[in-house]
Amino acid sequence: MVESSSSETNRRVTVVVSGLIVGVCALVVAGFVVYITRTLGEAKAGGQTSACETRLQWLANGFQACQRFPDRSNWCDVILASGGLASTVGFQTSPEVAFKCNAGARGRRCHYAFNANLSGAAFDTVSGNTVVLFETDGGWNVSGGPELMLKRPRHGKLTVLFADYRVGVFTKAETKGLRWMP
Repeated sequence: MVESSSSETNRRVTVVVSGLIVGVCALVVAGFVVYITRTLGEAKAGGQTSACETRLQWLANGFQACQRFPDRSNWCDVILASGGLASTVGFQTSPEVAFKCNAGARGRRCHYAFNANLSGAAFDTVSGNTVVLFETDGGWNVSGGPELMLKRPRHGKLTVLFADYRVGVFTKAETKGLRWMP
């Protein structure tokens, strides 16, 4: 009887140890899945931010083809007609792709807004640190100020085009100190 009791105890220990091993393996696999999912999500957001930066740079080329900042009511139309987009970027599709963020709402022609304070201003009268374009949920020819900036960034950060044609990437909190007046 001692042998069967010892054998029974061994089986119970084996079942408990096996259960612990399976549990630990399940936790390791779950942790790995969470890590991979988070890493892929961050990579996707980084790629979308990079695409937004590129598109704002294309739009900067459109502004450079103009004599001054366009009127706030038709800035998209002016940039599109300027020839600066197609000639600089050489789109294989419509130059209107420059106005769209990959992560933006479908069906909108434009995901950026123009700083209304720059309407019609001569380029040389505006500080290089002034915001020209910024991400918004607006649409075609939308203009305004910081109140139109996205409340929740589409890809983790917000992209902004400045008057000196550089593109900046900011957290929502960092946008509070941006310059909006010429």
